[in-house]
Amino acid sequence: MKGIKKIREMLGFSQKDLAEKLNVHVSLISKWEKGERQPTTELLFELSKILGLSIDFIMNYEGKYNIKFRSKRISRMNDTGEVLKDLMQLIYYIMKSYEMLNQLPEKFNYFMKFDLQDFKKQCDEIKELFKLNRIVSFSELKEALIEKNIHVFEWNLRNKISGSSYREDIAVIVINYNHSKERKLFTLAHELAHIIFHLNEIDTNITISEVSSINKIEEKVANSFAAELLMPSDEIEKLIEFFKDDIRHPLTLDTMAKYFNVSREAVFYRLAEKKLFDWKEKSKFFSKINLSEVISSNRVINIDEQVSKKFLINALTLYANEKISTGKLSEWLFVDRITLEEYLSNLSKITSEELFIGAGN
Repeated sequence: MKGIKKIREMLGFSQKDLAEKLNVHVSLISKWEKGERQPTTELLFELSKILGLSIDFIMNYEGKYNIKFRSKRISRMNDTGEVLKDLMQLIYYIMKSYEMLNQLPEKFNYFMKFDLQDFKKQCDEIKELFKLNRIVSFSELKEALIEKNIHVFEWNLRNKISGSSYREDIAVIVINYNHSKERKLFTLAHELAHIIFHLNEIDTNITISEVSSINKIEEKVANSFAAELLMPSDEIEKLIEFFKDDIRHPLTLDTMAKYFNVSREAVFYRLAEKKLFDWKEKSKFFSKINLSEVISSNRVINIDEQVSKKFLINALTLYANEKISTGKLSEWLFVDRITLEEYLSNLSKITSEELFIGAGN
């Protein structure tokens, strides 16, 4: 348990806090951290519950994957804290999969300093880097990021959380699976901005994007980048010229949203930047929608759709070679055992059918 001290500090617990929660003497926590004692099975389960982390992570995380947060303390009492802790574990599992396969992680090596005066040109450079079309779709952007070694996950998250991202040894983006495809596209572009512009800073390598955090400078930069990447200025100008006086009509917003594969709200904000709408007018054009917050306790319910392809291949390879158990695979993929066993059964049937067809040829 070499990493227990680092985990404790990342989560904002003192030795005394942890000792009180576990109902043990503070000296025992000190002994664990020095490697002089190991917790009993009962205390390990209790520790896992208190910290909100898997036993595997607690026992084996050694602090080699440096995880730095903008906020020093992660509250386990809020949604943001829970997502950060799950993301912290996910990074560990991805890195562990490479380690167990004796492979080096594939890095995303592109950095850029955001330039407000020239960010349109920067967006064009990034489109060229990822080989994107002028108008980008969700599936296209997701595949392009995967090809450039960015792990993309779609997790079950509360509505207020759009996504999160990490960058150091590997690059990881998590977006909200429960949002619309249009909103997911914008989030993916937004998190890409964090990966390219922000997560090489010395103070952090992990960030989380909330709907309520749009006033933060990093969020404004990410939103500006995503807007220009998905709704290029020259295309916007052409449409403004084409629609003329009808540009403020609600049906025009719908038409433009479909054209750019984004939401009506995204188009509204883009046109508001051009002074064609007043920000305060939003309530006239959009009714407030209360989305259901019935969220599964598991981050993943559809493995192929929601899990990064490269990580899934790594994890399934280790499972097929009996390097990890079904329980461990379930933990790594953040999916329940029943869903996973169904998935593995279907995978086995497909593989058997392929072998049968191959033998027939």
